[in-house]
Amino acid sequence: TLRAPHYRDVLSIVEQVANILPYGYKLAIKEHPAWTGYIDYYRVYSTLKFHKNVILLPKEARMNTLLKKSSGLITLNSSAAIEALLANKPVMCLAPAFYCNTGLTIDVHNPEDLAKGISQMLQYNRSTQETFDLLLNVTMKLLYQTVPAPGDVSTKENVIEILSEAILNKITTFELTKS
Repeated sequence: TLRAPHYRDVLSIVEQVANILPYGYKLAIKEHPAWTGYIDYYRVYSTLKFHKNVILLPKEARMNTLLKKSSGLITLNSSAAIEALLANKPVMCLAPAFYCNTGLTIDVHNPEDLAKGISQMLQYNRSTQETFDLLLNVTMKLLYQTVPAPGDVSTKENVIEILSEAILNKITTFELTKS
């Protein structure tokens, strides 16, 4: 509700996306590691029972393994988006993030545009090289402060440290493949 006040809560987003997904697609949800136990499990299981196209993944599930089997990633604004981009998967952002409005992601900041965003995700066909070039471009702009820094990060040194550590961590833990 802080980053995306136009959504009531995470489960309302899950329900909206589940209602929009075309037949044959599943929405796999995974609890954020920093928010373990935050979600009301009664509501989760009610959602799972009602929406047969939604599955709950174990919190131990590894993002790189999940991405290999996925058609894309829907997130508010998460570092998981970097992993998805490195795997050349489409990323839909539902809240502002430093990688939004850069061409890297499909940015949907109001619920009325969810169907359009999902359609764009399912038509995604960018090459791995194009994605890496865009990611490098965004990173360089952040390093030299030509785009706003994410969140409360305000100095060039903080941006360099936070962003480079995050991307290096993702790269070293993720199998990169060229398309």
